[in-house]
Amino acid sequence: MGTIFPFLSILWSPHASWALAACALAPLMSCLQAATAIAFARRTLTRGRIAAALFVLFSAAYCAWALYVSQMSTVHGDEVHFLLVSQSLQRDGDIDLHNNGTPEDIAEFRQLPFEIHRAPSSPPGTTYSVHAPGLSALLLPAYATGLALWQNPRLACYLFMGLVTAAVLSLLFLWLTRLGFTRAHSLLTIGIMGTTAPTAFFSVQIYPDFPAIFVAAILLVLLAHWQTGLPRVDFGRFEPAILFFLVLALGAPLLLHPRFLPLSILLGLLLLLQAHTSQHRGLALGAVATAVLLCGAAQVGYNIHVSGDWLGHMRPGNAWNEHALQLSTWQRSLPGHWLHATKGVVTNAPIWLLTFVGAGHLLRHRDRRLLVAAGLYAATAVVNGVHPDWSFGFGMPARFMVSALPALALLLCAALEYMLRRPVTIFLVAILLAMSWDSLLQLIAMPIVAYDGKHLFMQSIARFYPVTVHLVTGEGDTLSVADAILWTGVLVALFGLGHGLGRPWRLVMVLGTAAVLPALWGLAPTSLSRLTDHVSPFLLTPIADQEGYPVRRTLGLRAYQSTTGHQRTDGTWEALRQDHLPGLLTSNFLPFQQPGVHELSIDSFFVHGDGAPDHVVFTSRKTLPVVQRWETREYLPVDRAVGKFRRIYLAESYDLGYVFFPFTGRNDLKVGTLNAAFQPMPLRIDRQELERFDTKYLGAKSPMHFGVDGGVLERGRYRVRFLLQGSAWSSLLVPHPEPVLTAVIAGETEDEPELRLLGHRWFLEDRSRGAVFSDPNSVRPLVERVQAPWWLHIPGGDDAYDLQFNLSQQRRVRLLFRYDGPAKLSLDEVVLFAEEILE
Repeated sequence: MGTIFPFLSILWSPHASWALAACALAPLMSCLQAATAIAFARRTLTRGRIAAALFVLFSAAYCAWALYVSQMSTVHGDEVHFLLVSQSLQRDGDIDLHNNGTPEDIAEFRQLPFEIHRAPSSPPGTTYSVHAPGLSALLLPAYATGLALWQNPRLACYLFMGLVTAAVLSLLFLWLTRLGFTRAHSLLTIGIMGTTAPTAFFSVQIYPDFPAIFVAAILLVLLAHWQTGLPRVDFGRFEPAILFFLVLALGAPLLLHPRFLPLSILLGLLLLLQAHTSQHRGLALGAVATAVLLCGAAQVGYNIHVSGDWLGHMRPGNAWNEHALQLSTWQRSLPGHWLHATKGVVTNAPIWLLTFVGAGHLLRHRDRRLLVAAGLYAATAVVNGVHPDWSFGFGMPARFMVSALPALALLLCAALEYMLRRPVTIFLVAILLAMSWDSLLQLIAMPIVAYDGKHLFMQSIARFYPVTVHLVTGEGDTLSVADAILWTGVLVALFGLGHGLGRPWRLVMVLGTAAVLPALWGLAPTSLSRLTDHVSPFLLTPIADQEGYPVRRTLGLRAYQSTTGHQRTDGTWEALRQDHLPGLLTSNFLPFQQPGVHELSIDSFFVHGDGAPDHVVFTSRKTLPVVQRWETREYLPVDRAVGKFRRIYLAESYDLGYVFFPFTGRNDLKVGTLNAAFQPMPLRIDRQELERFDTKYLGAKSPMHFGVDGGVLERGRYRVRFLLQGSAWSSLLVPHPEPVLTAVIAGETEDEPELRLLGHRWFLEDRSRGAVFSDPNSVRPLVERVQAPWWLHIPGGDDAYDLQFNLSQQRRVRLLFRYDGPAKLSLDEVVLFAEEILE
């Protein structure tokens, strides 16, 4: 059966279990509809109150997300340029960047410098950004507030953007209900939209799309009667004044980005229609004309100020490349928006496949709301696809679809009304939603890897079916004929299932499509190579006569940092005692750490001398080193090694990995080319508690230093857990909070006094990585962890202060805890476990 229907493997995934659970709850949908209808009839649950509740709920969720993201990531792409202009407005009161952009300026909101995007048309002696200043001006109050309160303007801007996104979702709910959709389906649509890509990805990102949608959503709500054919809604005797300010609001998106011009024109036509049919036609048309002239004059004045040209940055060559708009890009961008392997909206949230079903449903019933969706989509996503860089560069996936969210919301709501009628289609909707939330879970775990869609291979669905092999892989590639036929068949099957399988021809159509299309796709010339390149290592079949999954090798790991020594002509790094100061000889990026068995080998490794052993340091972390200090370090001693270095170790989770080669100056050190290998292995760990250590430490004072003798342990695998209590909420507000440090040091069985002395030294040392590597006398623990104190309040963050360590022989260990920050923490207990890897 699996050979004929390979996609049935999805039914063995946890997503299918979640979908079945959703089907069991499906009868509650009718109850929800009835309850909301009754409440609405009694005026206890009006549209406005539901919208207000949505705003409060999503505001709380997105503000919490902003706090987390500000600690785990940093601004990327065009975000930095918007913040730099906000900084210029806050400091100088202008948008001229000629005196901005120094490393000190940038450090106020970002850890790494960047090059200013200066518009070529900037007058001599000035530097104006190619990016429109509207968003920067909008962020100015938040930027100034964050700088004054927490020295963290980036966080305040994140919080502001989260509030804007929540407001957009509440407005879209009102819009959907005014278009004639039920409150239950509208509420479900907004709930799905707010918790999947691209909304969840960009909810706090600093881009102009959500502010532009906010303005558009207000107009869509007010002018919904023109979109449905309902009787005209009069704005009252102040209608001319209202229309005047609405037209002025339509000019705001142009100051956010020129690509919003078609959207403003589309909505402006509705305002013109409202004015033309007004009881005060003359005044209304005059108000609209006056507002248009004011917007045009303001835009022309701004253009002349920043470029000396009345067209400003809209003229090709003044800001962007003269060939920045190419209609030929559509053949790649429009399919890529949906089906790109890393940035496509369906790739990151398969639930959006239903928008095509919704479009088919509206078309079948000749519903004019399809024209509304088509117009909004054309004015946003289609316009975004004209630029050769249609993926919008480095960033979270599917940003090009954010401005098209009103159109997607309309079509999804239509699809849900159509699909939530039968158990089979409810199951399909639920499994698509589960797959969409899968992407969000990976984003939460490691926000930094979601950039450019690098989080997708971490999805659990990838272990059951290789969805990515059916997608567009490169930004310059077009959708192949085989892929187009396959996805068309999927949509036809979904549409057929929505109509029910009561008639025999529908059942034959769906089953025939499901059976034939994957087989036809497999006959395509590129299918085999794509299966090889884009399949999760956990999905590959174990090789015959070999235990476990195939091994993946990486030759020649990329270098990272070096502060001492030199690189020879053959590529090896060398540091000599008589020639070089202590420091970091070299370091390398490890391949992305996945659960399984990893091996690191060096083809030429040399340590010579009579001094104390040097160490190779392995680190794992959830965020980049330039963002935060949080990491786990393992110190592996090496003494008088000659030839090839090799280490085999287990990884329990997905992490960023690095390896460092500190040079202490006591021994000569040479490091050759590094190679890595990885064999996937689902880990099952049996854990047994060995001992609990009562700290008798009430905490609430700083510094907090605690050390305890862990006793003599036999060879094996162990874990120590530090249980904290208290309040560390304030640490979420500062850019770089004081960390919690934990460590395990090991020695001979009779070395308890010496270990105690090493522990006291560790408490007093600077444990930043640079300081540890530059000081040859610093304590080298068996393992140590630098972690944020706010993990104490994160759901599921209980293991943030765990330390896992291995002993190759019988050793005495000492367990260390240290916190020097202002948060009121207490160390309640320390628990030691023995672990065993189960086959």
